[in-house]
Order: sequence, then structure tokens, then C-alpha cells
Amino acid sequence: MESIMKSIDGTGGGGETVTYDEVLTHFQVKKRQQDKAQCKCPAHDDRQASLTVTKGRDSVLIHCHAGCDIDNVLSAAGLKKSDLFYQEKRTGSSWQAYIESREKKRIEAVYNYVSSNGGYLFTKVRMQGKKMIYGTLANERFTYGLGGRTRKELCAVYAPDGVQAINKAVSEGKPIFIPEGEKDADTLAKQGYTAFSYGGVNDWSADMAQLCKGAVVYVLADNDEPGRRVANIIQSDLQGIAKSAKIIVPVPDIPKADISDYFMAGHSKAEFESLLQQDGAVTEKSYGYAADGIGDGGFVTSVGFVGGNEIPYSDGFEDIEGFGENAVDKLPVFNLDLLPCKVRGFSKALCESLQVSPGMVAPAVVSVSSLGIQKKYAVRPLPGWDEPPNLYIAIVQEPSERKSPTMKEVLVPVYEYETEENERLAPVRLAVDDVTMEVLGKLLEQNKERIGIMSTEGGIFNILAGRYSDKTVIDIVLKAYSGDRFSQDRLGRKGQTLNNPLITMLLYVQPIIIKEVMENSEFVGRGLNARFLYSIPPSTIGKRRYRVMEIPEADRAEYVDTVKRLLAIPVPENPKAVELDGDADKIAESYFYEIEKEMEDASPEFRAWLGKLHGTTMRIALSLHCLEYIEESGEHKISGGTMGNAIQIGRYFKAHAEAAYNIMGLMDSPEVRDAKYLMKRIDSTGLMEIKLRDLQRMCMNRNGMETREGMIPGLVCLIEHGYVRVQKGWTTDKSDKSDKKRGRPSEIIYINPEYIRQKEQK
Repeated sequence: MESIMKSIDGTGGGGETVTYDEVLTHFQVKKRQQDKAQCKCPAHDDRQASLTVTKGRDSVLIHCHAGCDIDNVLSAAGLKKSDLFYQEKRTGSSWQAYIESREKKRIEAVYNYVSSNGGYLFTKVRMQGKKMIYGTLANERFTYGLGGRTRKELCAVYAPDGVQAINKAVSEGKPIFIPEGEKDADTLAKQGYTAFSYGGVNDWSADMAQLCKGAVVYVLADNDEPGRRVANIIQSDLQGIAKSAKIIVPVPDIPKADISDYFMAGHSKAEFESLLQQDGAVTEKSYGYAADGIGDGGFVTSVGFVGGNEIPYSDGFEDIEGFGENAVDKLPVFNLDLLPCKVRGFSKALCESLQVSPGMVAPAVVSVSSLGIQKKYAVRPLPGWDEPPNLYIAIVQEPSERKSPTMKEVLVPVYEYETEENERLAPVRLAVDDVTMEVLGKLLEQNKERIGIMSTEGGIFNILAGRYSDKTVIDIVLKAYSGDRFSQDRLGRKGQTLNNPLITMLLYVQPIIIKEVMENSEFVGRGLNARFLYSIPPSTIGKRRYRVMEIPEADRAEYVDTVKRLLAIPVPENPKAVELDGDADKIAESYFYEIEKEMEDASPEFRAWLGKLHGTTMRIALSLHCLEYIEESGEHKISGGTMGNAIQIGRYFKAHAEAAYNIMGLMDSPEVRDAKYLMKRIDSTGLMEIKLRDLQRMCMNRNGMETREGMIPGLVCLIEHGYVRVQKGWTTDKSDKSDKKRGRPSEIIYINPEYIRQKEQK
């Protein structure tokens, strides 16, 4: 692949790099959101855009959710693995080298901010991982900080072509564009437009509006609530100063998308020009002021703007767009080729023999491996950071999906080894099923502070929720995930102290159990849910065959022997730390930044889960490593290939965790949660129309909905998703004459008949 030149804002620096955008040109991009794109996989007949291409820290990350091997994907796209790594040769100035040395990160971009008269104020430096640094440049020396002043106080703007270009455009009657970010201002400048950025949603100052005095202005909002909110503020500040102002949401169908995403998706300048001439905004879903205005600082309102205190009225419904509850139907299938060869044959054969999905078998095999190496090995991704090997895994399936036969087969070597050891030595317990927390503590004490909880019923959650006590009892399970010290004093009895307890959990549970778990506020609040990996395999009911292949004896014997050998490894005084080799270290670091980027936009509940994903994936890598080397695991470092497989497994669990959290709406933004609540209240009335003020009275007890304004974000969300529309008028209820007597219409919420029809079909 040819390298391309990446400049850093003309301030010195830059060099030859292979860029994320160039790699994307080799794929058919269907949807892009900042540094993540969904593409059609060239390695198979892809109708779902199942290939995810993500901008990592050091390389482009590629994953096919249909299970295609990365080599096949790259070959079909005309790429090599080496093409995915950014091979930047830094030729920057000494001040840039100073920052990179201090921050231990590479500089991605540099932006010089100026005052309204063009005078230099400060420099913004964007580092890898989206870290932003602010300071001042003088004589090629960079000084951190802004002298105690805020960016908003400085009223600074980033203008790619300078403030003089803005003044010239205004005098010539050319439009001024105000996007949110510097990258977007650069994008517009490359298209030949005059633009400036104010930096971020909290940096806009009303004084900046003076730059646009007498100008035709287009405010380009990012497609998210903060972006639309600040666009509304900017538009308000421009009133009486600019000739006209219009808010544009360039890509209304993709969350957080911006004008750069618009042009990156292949839209031409001519299409953008046509967009600017549309009345209102980009679509009826985006709201703003008419572009032509009425001159002399006047404005013509086309419809209220989302994000303020206005509700968009309409005499028609939007197309119904769900909130993502059915994402379970499109989850990736576990790729059994990611498992080490010693257990791969057995895993594939078990899927065939029982006619179950790989997601029923593979997570269980990995869990059994982690059980076998508890207290024996730990993974050391970085100096001073050791992760134990134990995992908490919940496999979610409906009844009659052969959960019990699957677990029985997977646990054969565990129970055989336990029986053999009990006959030869003192009693040993490796795994338990339904156990109280008091008994669990005793078993940990008797078994070198390690044990497994393996169950096909999920009754352990009832115990944790307090079946045998009057309160939730999850301390020991929380601490045993990380090996934290557990101490418990008992009145009138001897207390108990466990210095480094470890538990591995493998649970096959029905969806109703997961629903109850997700609804338990203490489980959520204390992080129990965030410790679990979730697998929601597709049902095989209706597709199963009667005559199937038995598990070949050689595959079964190799699996049983491998697990027993892991279990037989002596428990040392301290676990042996297994480090990463160079390739694995680089891959693990890129994966860290991939997760960090996703955490920014995640809900608080799912952010807690994502926060543990990197460490959990390191544990998976250790389990895969030990399944390969067994007794010699401590003599080898974890390879790049093993780490790559572990990360693909981690991504599998991430997709399934998103679905599990979606079941209870824990992935939803606040406005989506409010929208679902409002729709539930509307449904409870059985009406096809309801006055807004009546609905507000019904919702007054919900936190945040005490006033009409508190309802608006959720109501607008319902409108945008096509469930309802709002219009001023009178109800069709002939018995209600209150509004007609007063001679003024009410705000009426009308329910989309298509929503009712779809609900009845379900």
C-alpha cells in the first residue's frame, strides 16, 4: 500500500504514515461513526455489513462478526497485515518531541487558536487516545496551561484560513460555516468553504458571534444531544448579529456523526450545496431556522429545535425505528477456530453431537481451563500488573436448548479428576453447584482458596440476592473475582479470613434469570453484573438433526487429558506470572485504546462492564496459552497469535454483553430511557391520543419529569423514532370540551397506528 503524507496543521511535524482512512478505501463502507466503520466483508457474501474496521492506537483493527479469518479478509481486500500498522517516521520540531516524550503518546494533530482579530492565543495538541493538551508556543518552546484562564474566557477560535479569510468572506457575501470540531473546520476548508471552530460544546462564547456580523451562517451540528444543544445556543447568539442562520445536522441517521463523516461517506460538494438549499434542515428530523432569513438580523422559524424547550409539531409520523431491543438476533457466533488445537476438535464435535451453538460450548471450555489454572498462573500484561485467570461466565439460553448435557460433557474431566484425587488423597472439591455463601467460604478455606461454581440453573443468583438471609450477600463473590482479601467476623463464632480467594463461575441460565439479575440494583451498583461475560447463543431448535456424529474418541481423550493435566499442576506458594511477547504487547495496547474510545460514549452501567474487558481479555489469553502449553505454560510468553485470538473472543463477549444490557435498557441514553417510560405510560391508557399535560401529570413522580420541560427530551425521542407525533388541536373525545370552551388548542400526542399493529403482531 502506498504511504500518504499526514501534515500536522502546518506547525512542523508530520511524516509518512499509513492512515486509517486509506485502509478504509479498500472496503465498501456502509456506516461510519468517527473512528469505527461497518463494512461489507470481502471474504464472504456479506449482506449485513458484518466487518468492523476500527482505528486503533498503533494499527487498524479488523474483525468480521461472521467469523472470517483475518488473512482471508485482507487477501480479498488486497491488503497485507503490515498495511494495518501506522509506520510513522516522526520529523517534528523539538517542542513536539518534548510533548511526546512527556506524555508517552504520539501527537495526532496541532491547532493554533486565535482571537477575533487574528492574534495568537494558544495551541491545542491532540494526542493518541483522544487526550487533549493546551498550552502556548513561543520561540519553539511549549508551555503547558493557559495562565489560569479558561478557553471560553479567551474567546478563541480555530480558523484554518485565518480570521482575515472570515472577514473577507463576509464582505463578499459568502456564507460562514460553524462546525463543532477543528477536524470539521479543516474538512470544510478543503472543500473551499470559510469556516471556524469554537473547540467543543463547552467552549462557545456569545462574543464569537461578532465574527459573523451581517453574514449568512450555517451551524453544522454533530448528531448528538450536546451537539444539537450548543447549535441551538449559537443560533440564538447570532440573532440580531448575523443576516441569517440555519442549523444543519449533516448525517441525521448516525449517532454522533458530523460533517467530516458526511464527506467521508462519499457525498459530493454538489450534494452538500443542495442540502444547504433545503428548507428547515437536513431532513424533517433535524430542526432549525430557514436559511434565507428575512434580512436585518431577522429570523424565520420553520419548526422548534430539538434540544431546547420546544417540541416539533407534525401532521405525519416518522417511520418507526426501534430502540435496538432485537439486537440479539444479529449477534456474532463464536468462532471455534480461535480455541487451541488440543480442545478445538472436542468443541466442534460436541456442537455436532448435541446440535448446539458454538456459544454454548466454547465459553464453557475456556471456563474449565481457567478453573484448572487458578492459583497456578497469572498473566502480567505490564510490570506491576498481574491478572488472575478466573472468569465469571453466564451462558443465556431458553429451556430445551440442551444446557445440562452440554455442561455435563464439558465437566467430565473435572469430576473424573476430583473423584480420582478423593480416592488417592484427602477430600478435594473443585466445583460446586447450589451453595450458600457460608458453605462457599468453608470450601474455599479447605481447597487452597480456589473453587468453581458450575450450574445449569442460575440458583446462585437467588442465593446472592438473599434467599437464606434478609440481605444481599455478594461480598465474597465480588472479592473472589480479583483475589482480594475477604474477612468476616461472626458473633459468638470463629471468624473467617481468606487472603487471596479465587472463584471461577460457569452458569447456564434462562433469559428470565438475566432479567432479574439486571434489575437488581445492588448487583448493578456494586459491579457484580460487570464482572460477568455473557454469551447468548442462537437457538438451534427447529434446525437440529436426529442422526448425528458421535464425538470421536480421540478428540474426547485429548480434551480430557488436557484438562486433567491442567488440574494436576501443583499449586505453588505464589502464582507464576506469564508475560506477553512483543507482538502480544502491541496488540494488547491497541486493544486498550479501542476499549477506551468506546467507553467515552457508553452508558454508566455498560461503562463499568467495558472497564473490566481489557483485563478479562488478558485472562482469556492466559487460558488459551495454558491450553496450548499446559505444564510448560510458565516457560513461554503469550504470543501475538494467542493474544489476537483472545481479543476476538473478547469482542464476541462484548457484543453479547451489549445485548444482555440492552434487554433491560441499560445501554440506553437518558432520553431513550425517558422515551421508553413515556411510551409505557401512554400504553397503560389504551388511548390513541392524549393531551401532553395529562401525560405530564401521569409522569410527575418520575425523577426529572416534574415539569413539562423535563419530558421534552424523551418525547422528542419518541417523535424521532416514529412512535408518536405532536400537534396543537383538540381531542376527538366529544366528552372533553375543556379546551374548546377556553377557545385555545392543546398539545395533543397522537400514537402511530403502525406501532399498535406491530405490538399486536408480537
